[in-house]
Amino acid sequence: MAWPVRTPCWSALRRLPLSMLKIDRSFVMDIEHDAGDHAICKTVLALGKTLNLDVLVEGVETQKQFDFLRPEGCDRFQGYHLSRPLPLGQLEQFEQPPD
Repeated sequence: MAWPVRTPCWSALRRLPLSMLKIDRSFVMDIEHDAGDHAICKTVLALGKTLNLDVLVEGVETQKQFDFLRPEGCDRFQGYHLSRPLPLGQLEQFEQPPD
């Protein structure tokens, strides 16, 4: 079964005031071994760059996943590889660049 290219989901990319696309962790978990997951991540990253949108990759839990996505142009990551969930005060410190 094919997913039509002209669905309302695709047209929403042009109409909605989007600033970011997110790649779900389900596409990241096996990215090193699953060519389909790799292709989806690579395509969404390219689409985001083309539309001048930030792309956030969720669920990055290993250095291999990080190393796999970084060269594809990803610059926003979320997941246990970077940090466990933090209380707000610690999060604000974590986000501050070092002096």
